[in-house]
Amino acid sequence: MRANGAAQILDNSDAENKIVRPAVEGTKNVLASCRKAGIQRLVMTSSVAAVQAPLGKPDDHLYTEADWNEWSTISSDAYGYAKVQQEKALWSSLEAEPAPFDAAVLCPSVVLGPPLTKQHTKSSTVFVREVLFGNSLNNFNTSFVDVRDVAAAAAAALARPEAGGTRTIVTGDEGPMNTLEIGPICQKAFPQYRVGGTARYGGWTMWAGSLVGLVPQFAHAQFTRTYTFSNARLKSALGVAPRPLATTVRDSAQAMIDGGWVKPRPA
Repeated sequence: MRANGAAQILDNSDAENKIVRPAVEGTKNVLASCRKAGIQRLVMTSSVAAVQAPLGKPDDHLYTEADWNEWSTISSDAYGYAKVQQEKALWSSLEAEPAPFDAAVLCPSVVLGPPLTKQHTKSSTVFVREVLFGNSLNNFNTSFVDVRDVAAAAAAALARPEAGGTRTIVTGDEGPMNTLEIGPICQKAFPQYRVGGTARYGGWTMWAGSLVGLVPQFAHAQFTRTYTFSNARLKSALGVAPRPLATTVRDSAQAMIDGGWVKPRPA
């Protein structure tokens, strides 16, 4: 997720020009360049937003690579809709006009991991940053994956011939949880610091906001529902064994501290 990813997901103003068109046209531009460059394999990073349906599937549904987000529209969830259109633009282009290369798609969940710059601490790994500061954070249910495992998946998808023409969900083993659960995980790794994090939105606020249209349906669904993704293909086809979330959170926090970008509070 980019540094402005959270704002992008929640902002549906002029979604066609701010979110959907850049995703789709950007993909088409990359494909055109790939055709000219004569590459052999394109690996595109999509998102589980292209896989999960915020509404319309039973709560116990296990999402696999065969699933597509058919619920989101440009008005209901522009980000999820854009991810679907972006990925379909890739597959339909390769089907309509044969190319000298094939493609593989990765669909990661929320990405955490050691940041390399201060700006990275404001991307999706901001959840770790906020609990180190003890700030409030967007509390919703999601699944996490280590950025190093996403990189390993990309390398495997590029190198393994059998990965061509496939999509792979890239997520950790822990399954869905609330973002607030990062706090206790981080606290256990750093007993010398006072680690916390509070909910930015309460249950009543989300419920009331959804009734009057201030909270989008998909945002309310993320707050109240959980979505379980299979990472079986990640392990079997790409050979990637995801790191434990505790390791990811610890390494993310340590990198922020070592970089001087976050000064945690003493216990």
